[in-house]
Amino acid sequence: MKEPVTKNGVDFVRINNDVNGNPRYIFHFLELSTDYDEACRIASKFGGKRYRAKWYGGGIVCQSYNLVDLAQSILANRIAMGRNAVR
Repeated sequence: MKEPVTKNGVDFVRINNDVNGNPRYIFHFLELSTDYDEACRIASKFGGKRYRAKWYGGGIVCQSYNLVDLAQSILANRIAMGRNAVR
């Protein structure tokens, strides 16, 4: 498994670029919610999609050049739902 990168308390794993060369990162759905479908719905607000690769179960993928902003979006949605820490 690839080495995770932590920004603002959120763990990301760098994966291959998309077809246009944009960097992509995955994070576990537990960063947002305890329910996978709910986490995918929340992540779609800031461009997240289900990550379907079997080596990383329960992942959500986002393209981002700025991990700090992505981590802030995750934390803001977590706080808006009334959850300071999901795990």
